[in-house]
Amino acid sequence: MAEESQSKATDATPATEVVVSEPAAEERASQTETPPPEAAAEAAAEGEETKKPAEAVAEAEAPEAEEKKPEGVEGESSAERSVVTEAIDPEKKALDELKLLVQAAVANNEFAPPPLPASIPAKEEETKSEEPAAPAPEVASEEPTKPEGVPEEPTKSEVEKETAPPLKDVPLSTTTPTGEEKSVTIEDDNAKTVEAIEETAIPVAPPPPETDEEAAKEAPVEPPEEVFIWGVPLLGDEKSDTVLLKFLRARDLKVTDALTMLKNAVIWRKQFGIEALLEDDLGLPELEKAVFMHGVDREGHPVCYNVYGEFQDKELYEKAFGDEEKRQKFLKWRIQYLEKGIRELLDFTPGGISSMVQVTDLKNAPRLGKHRQATNKAVTLLQDNYPEFIAKKVFINVPWWYLAFNRMMSPFLTQRTKSKFVFAGPSKSADTLFKYIAPEQVPVAFGGLSKENDPDFTSSDAVTELSIKPSSKQSIEIPTIEATVLVWELRVLGWEVSYSAEFVPSAEDGYTVLVQKNRKLIAADEPVIKTSFKIGEPGKVVLNIENLTSKKKKLLYRSKATCSVTSELKELWAMAAPITAMNCLVYLRAMVSVVCLGRLGPLELAGGALSIGFTNITGYSVLFGLASGLEPLCSQAYGTRNWDLISLSLQRAILLLLFAAVPIAFLWVNLGPILVALGQDPAITAVAATYCLHSLPDLLTNALLQPLRVFLRSQGITRPMAACTAAAVVLHIPLNLLLVFVLRLGITGVALAAVITNLNMAVFLLVYLRVSRACELTWRGWSPRAALSGLAPVLRLALPSCLGVCLEWWWYEIMTVLAGYLPDPTTAVAATAVLIQTTSLMYTVPMSLAACVSTRVGNELGAGRPKRAKTAALVALGCGAVIGVVNVAWTTLFREQWARLFTADAAVLRLSAAVLPLVGLCELGNCPQTTGCGVLRGTARPAVGARINLLSFYLVGTPVAVGLAFRLGAGFGGLWYGLLTAQIVCVVLVLAVILLRTDWDVEALRAKKLTASSNAEVAIAARPNDERRHGGYSYFLLAVKALHLNAMFHKPVAVSRSPTFKRLALWLVIFQPLTLLSTTYSVIPPLWFRLYYSVNKIGCLK
Repeated sequence: MAEESQSKATDATPATEVVVSEPAAEERASQTETPPPEAAAEAAAEGEETKKPAEAVAEAEAPEAEEKKPEGVEGESSAERSVVTEAIDPEKKALDELKLLVQAAVANNEFAPPPLPASIPAKEEETKSEEPAAPAPEVASEEPTKPEGVPEEPTKSEVEKETAPPLKDVPLSTTTPTGEEKSVTIEDDNAKTVEAIEETAIPVAPPPPETDEEAAKEAPVEPPEEVFIWGVPLLGDEKSDTVLLKFLRARDLKVTDALTMLKNAVIWRKQFGIEALLEDDLGLPELEKAVFMHGVDREGHPVCYNVYGEFQDKELYEKAFGDEEKRQKFLKWRIQYLEKGIRELLDFTPGGISSMVQVTDLKNAPRLGKHRQATNKAVTLLQDNYPEFIAKKVFINVPWWYLAFNRMMSPFLTQRTKSKFVFAGPSKSADTLFKYIAPEQVPVAFGGLSKENDPDFTSSDAVTELSIKPSSKQSIEIPTIEATVLVWELRVLGWEVSYSAEFVPSAEDGYTVLVQKNRKLIAADEPVIKTSFKIGEPGKVVLNIENLTSKKKKLLYRSKATCSVTSELKELWAMAAPITAMNCLVYLRAMVSVVCLGRLGPLELAGGALSIGFTNITGYSVLFGLASGLEPLCSQAYGTRNWDLISLSLQRAILLLLFAAVPIAFLWVNLGPILVALGQDPAITAVAATYCLHSLPDLLTNALLQPLRVFLRSQGITRPMAACTAAAVVLHIPLNLLLVFVLRLGITGVALAAVITNLNMAVFLLVYLRVSRACELTWRGWSPRAALSGLAPVLRLALPSCLGVCLEWWWYEIMTVLAGYLPDPTTAVAATAVLIQTTSLMYTVPMSLAACVSTRVGNELGAGRPKRAKTAALVALGCGAVIGVVNVAWTTLFREQWARLFTADAAVLRLSAAVLPLVGLCELGNCPQTTGCGVLRGTARPAVGARINLLSFYLVGTPVAVGLAFRLGAGFGGLWYGLLTAQIVCVVLVLAVILLRTDWDVEALRAKKLTASSNAEVAIAARPNDERRHGGYSYFLLAVKALHLNAMFHKPVAVSRSPTFKRLALWLVIFQPLTLLSTTYSVIPPLWFRLYYSVNKIGCLK
């Protein structure tokens, strides 16, 4: 105990209390004659002991000791370093030494509580009794005593003893008088050697009483147990370093002192029964009014509030401190509450938040009383066993004498202690809190706007702070651009102001509506005023606040537009309707191409269908999936108004798709040799290779078109996309007639017509953007260097998005392959083609809905409105379910009529009509599932959707389909029952993730972190102005300038007028090395080839 108290007295950075102790003046009274104020007691509670004047003089006379302190220990920032790589060099060295000591201590079982000491009478009786023979001095000096059960190497005497019979079977007489020669008599002639050795023993004084350590050594050795503290193992875990650093910093990087403190803390936890205490119900819920956790500070530390004024309630005071039993129960409650807070709110992983902020309210705090004993004991326990858990401690409503005494004691406190403590009087309490904690995180009782179970606002709804000068007026304008219900809340600290509100419509002939007539507010009024107003037209709400006093006032306000289901439906379908129309037009364009192929003849139809299937699987699905990864970045960035991130994300996505197009192009160029090697018909192979070769330019067009669509959709610009698509599709029909039938280009003309149509879509969109300047804010010019250096964020989202899309698309093609193995493959494959075309048409609506809900959810999360994001998700899921019911209805009621549109063959017609209702049931699950995947993309979780698709379609659906169709004899219907099973599993998992496992407030914080982590602004601002304008001189920009894309968004710049073919040749030279390093034949799965071979039996493809 003496060593322990000395360690505490010399500690420069001792342990800190987490649940702050009460201001106990009597604790400091034990050190000085006059009772000091509570500030010194609180400093002692934190373990930051004040220095007496004599100690200060002693420290001044010994500057060498002060210079030996490691740099960075004192004056450390409030954000505690928990990452070892960020620790200073002395800390790393001390941490390595401490790890070795901890490892040895664990191996020696030094963290186990010591055995209970024997009673005093027993010890006295033991000294009077005869003691067994002591070992010879030389043996005791050379070999330490080893615990029983541990094997030792036999000594010479032991070897000789082995010749004698066992001693336990021989009568033994031993006498050991104190100070006399010890003699041993053994009634056996064979023990002469032993007797001779024993006769040489010299008189030895009785050994001193065994200490606890010696007793522990003599105890049987047990295998070392893994030692945990706060649920973290001391060794072998990424969180261990954070825990050990806390003890090191608390002991000023003195390794031995830190180890002693750590041992004592672990032993105390076992003796106190912390693990069992966590499960106990102490029945003191009333105490949570005095000590509670609420919100986080501006750096993310949890905040603990200690409200001592609650103990003015005599009943509560007596329940907590009435007698010794109640005080002990109160102490357990405090430790229990602290332990739960540490385990639930703190994160010991490297870089995590492993400390908290404490706010202590001294208003109406009780004076000396029964609570002193419990307070002192709690202070000691928290100081010794919970080091470095306080990032900042703020005292508010501090009395004047408290502040005066703190100033007196300040010279005797270390700089680190003073940096952790903040004191504020009653008039400065709220302003002081707002320096460290945002107003939306501060409870209303302490001057903020945070309330439990608020139906309108959450802690993620930011609060705006304004200052109103004396005798002045402040006006606040809240614009609205749509019909909504606007809610706002307002607070002026101390009030004494006049307040009014009115709505001013945007229309020139509109009438101003008085929402709140002028009203004088005084300090006795409600602290927060909340008002809601239903708005039916665009306009703005104006709040007028006039300061009637001669003092500056602090104004807090926030607002949000609540979203009703009706308004969300309107907004969602305003975006989804044009996207649905665009998807239907794209589907129509594909049907026109198939019709033209059919007019050319069966050979062209078979080869073209085979090529279309090949390009869909290996090219367009990949590009579409990669572009989907752009959705969360652009939509959330648009919600946060991060225009630079939107612009850079578009450029990064285009670059990513261009890079992906290189291996895809290599595969397309070699389609002919691949199909010939697989034994495909040479005539069909030649047609398919021709179509695929002339579709190569479409890769470049889609690499621009797909990201551009996502870029516009994230900003709600959907109608122009539908209009441009419609114009391009209208031209698609005459293009086919011209190229195929007039110029007689045949299969080449069909491919070129599709390429030109997609190119027209992209050109029409770029012209629209140039003329309308709709993206003037979100397009910041080409920045190739910044785009190339920041591909990782887009890639992390694009790859799982691509995987999720491809897994679902490819499964339908696997269905076609499996149908080819059925007893009647011709009929089965033809019926599969009809059903896949049906699902493709039905898929256009939920696909459009998913794209739009991804945008809506991303926009709302980026804007910090998690409730509206949740409403958008639920409304979209409801719409998906309704669409699924409609699909079931029409595929059941009109199955025969629909099948006749595709075929006149009786067998195919009969099989298709029989399975169409089952396809409708599949779409009943597919529609909400597809919509749910859009929600996951909007929350930047595409990997979750990819994992669900993999599990549902490949680990569940495929085995069920194969088993039913081929093992159980279900035939063609078994394949679709497998799809139904996959869709059921998929929709259940997606809905479970969204409805049960999504915390929308957390997703809003993730969105803020995702968009704030971009270096877009720095990258663009760091570049010269002319380079920002013209896009630099990278190789990629040469190809871009060749298309004059830069001129679409900026004023015309000087561009070389060299012929187009030279620019194209330059572009090909640049990407030729990438082409040589692209995909080889060996990485192509054989399944694809079987798929392509089966596809040529289908008249049309999905």
